[in-house]
Amino acid sequence: MARRINTTAYDTYVGEAMASEDFEWVSENLIQLQEKYARLFIAVWKRQVIGVGESPSQAIKQARERVTESNPLVEYVPDPKYILVV
Repeated sequence: MARRINTTAYDTYVGEAMASEDFEWVSENLIQLQEKYARLFIAVWKRQVIGVGESPSQAIKQARERVTESNPLVEYVPDPKYILVV
């Protein structure tokens, strides 16, 4: 499940709209993302991967170091060799 950490009411409004766009971008580009980031967490902001890590907190930390004002969407990128059953 994708989620965004918000700190203010404005961030919540803008964050939800951006999360929707970023989630759509991840879905549209999943195959390419799997080639590069399989079995990792990615932090996506404005349709760009700005953080990567083995945990959500690592991806967020890297994202915030690169883009201080970011409020990234965090997604796990599954390995294409396996089927994820939810």
